[in-house]
Amino acid sequence: MRQRTSRGVHPHKRQPVCAAMSETKLAQSYEPSVDETDTVEVRSSESKNNTLPEYTHSVVIVIFVASLIILVQSWILCDRVSCKDELGYALAAGVISSTAALVYLLMLRFAPSCGVGIMGTIWAALFFCFWSVSAGVFTFDQPYYYTGNGYFASWIAWFSSVFLLYISSPWVQKHINGISEREIAYKLILVLFLASVVELASSIHVCDQGIRLLRQGFSHQK
Repeated sequence: MRQRTSRGVHPHKRQPVCAAMSETKLAQSYEPSVDETDTVEVRSSESKNNTLPEYTHSVVIVIFVASLIILVQSWILCDRVSCKDELGYALAAGVISSTAALVYLLMLRFAPSCGVGIMGTIWAALFFCFWSVSAGVFTFDQPYYYTGNGYFASWIAWFSSVFLLYISSPWVQKHINGISEREIAYKLILVLFLASVVELASSIHVCDQGIRLLRQGFSHQK
């Protein structure tokens, strides 16, 4: 009788322990491994890199409209004076940029997979490089040295291309966000440096024009 009662009581005492062990094993079996976690993180990062914000179309439309303004303004000036040198370049820049922006808009609309990821970064980098050169030539030299439609359209296209590059490139986002997290003194020094570079470029151009005028004056006196 003692053996029966001990046998009857003994399993009854071990049952919660076995149940707890089984629950622990079950919980451990559902814990994700390190490889699975890394795979999920990689997939999520890839999905983020392969998507663009909804307002990307609006940014490209701004570049397209600004390019059309440059195109129309340059065409008007070409009717008044000879369409060569910087003015001819402005006309060609308006045609090239407006066409490229239209193609990119159609690509985002009908073939989105071809306009995101590395391809989106390439498109944005091309716009940025193109308008960095064009805006510098148009507004520091000719034909839009003074404020007007062409002047503002050039810088609107440049700022839009900068923003397009920011939203299209994770590398650019990482470095700009790193700058935004710095102290205010670092940001002010960076702003002063960029402003000094712009002032230096403008001063060099003005000095170059002054030297040309002096040379022309001396040549006429002779």
